Amino acid sequence: MTEFGALLKYLRTSRHITQAELSHNLISRDTVVRIENNHQNPSFETGIQLLERLGISLSDFDKQRSITNPTSFSNLTQKFLYQLNSSGDRKTLTDVNKLARQIYQEEGNFTARNIMLVTEAMEKIDDWNFNLAHIQELRKLLQPVWSNLAQIDEWCMLDLRILDCSLFFFDLETAHAIMQHAFRIIDKKYPTLAGLKAAFSANYCYLLILNRQIKAPFVELAESRKIASQTGRYDLVIVADIRRLVLEQLPNYKTNIKHKLSVLTNLGATGLVESLKKEVQAILDR
Repeated sequence: MTEFGALLKYLRTSRHITQAELSHNLISRDTVVRIENNHQNPSFETGIQLLERLGISLSDFDKQRSITNPTSFSNLTQKFLYQLNSSGDRKTLTDVNKLARQIYQEEGNFTARNIMLVTEAMEKIDDWNFNLAHIQELRKLLQPVWSNLAQIDEWCMLDLRILDCSLFFFDLETAHAIMQHAFRIIDKKYPTLAGLKAAFSANYCYLLILNRQIKAPFVELAESRKIASQTGRYDLVIVADIRRLVLEQLPNYKTNIKHKLSVLTNLGATGLVESLKKEVQAILDR
């Protein structure tokens, strides 16, 4: 994030700390120079350590960024995560896309570019309904996202969220590799994001269904349901149940699906309910 360096420099100089003092036994002074001049972005962990040396918490740093720049990257990430966590309305999605586009055009921020492309794909898939032909078309739009993140071994939390919500736009082989690598990173670095493993698994299951993988979805749905249950993602437990019902099409399956959708509605997951209705219809229309 290019704004990080400018604000880091401001905080450092206001505390009368030299670049050599800030970098001591952590990174080289030259690296600090490159960061402050927006020629290099630190890793998430290094950025946190630099802020700690300045006596600044990450939350305080984000607040400072929002004050000094209302179109800051932190504002974008907050709105993007709100959209994902709350299944926000179409207007929120459009606002996130516009802000991401503005930041990318002004700063060349690749994460902003990734959010811009992902939200654009989400907007279009909402207009078109879910089906394999549309997903394959949007795959081309999102290719730069994967080209960027495929070069990074250790995805940060935001990278993981970007990949999760765009997983079903990838081909099966790529999606499976992304999911498995995401699982390893979550287990290693972000155990508190265990629920995100359930989301990755749920998205991969739907991609299998769209690709008409007859046996694989039932195996993956069972695993997805297990992960969702273990991590407290009971909304995704219901998603797995609904997908199994529509695949099996046993007697009264439509009544059972309607009941489970009503449970999700009562949980306040109205955005998820609308998406599932489209999914169910897309599966039935195959």
